Amino acid sequence: MKHGQTCEEIRSRFLDGLSADAAAHLDQCAECARAWIGFKQTMSTLDAWTVPEPSPYFQTRLWARLEEIKAEEAARAQGIFALLRFRWLGVPVWRPAAVAALAAALAVGLNLTDSTESKLGKGNTVVSQDTQPGRGSAVGDLQVLESHQETISDLDLLDDLPVYSASASSTQDKI
Repeated sequence: MKHGQTCEEIRSRFLDGLSADAAAHLDQCAECARAWIGFKQTMSTLDAWTVPEPSPYFQTRLWARLEEIKAEEAARAQGIFALLRFRWLGVPVWRPAAVAALAAALAVGLNLTDSTESKLGKGNTVVSQDTQPGRGSAVGDLQVLESHQETISDLDLLDDLPVYSASASSTQDKI
């Protein structure tokens, strides 16, 4: 037995056969001896085992089953989502379509935001470009409120109107 060999090293070389060092180790180690006996029994069982011959119609049935699977996949592909499974240049078609839709939605959103900001920024007072206060400052906010004073006063009139609820109208309709 070589100096420093462990049981794991001895067992890992069982497939190579039993060397003199391994045989000496088996004489000293009962656990490795049991593992060697179990290994020999397993190998003799595997040597006695014969591979069963496939049925004469195995290949015919295999090809028939593969054709059935292909037909099932083709039937599934004929749905409304068939385009989603279609690939163009190796990329599923739905991915570029989703990117295009997202880009269009982003462009429309930015355009709407830009037009809303330009409408809010217009006022009745003329202020030069360099002295105009920035949006979000107190002076700028007051100027926007002043330019929309008429609209805000119309909103105050809404507070004076009577409250109309759907439950009240259904009660009056029954009377």
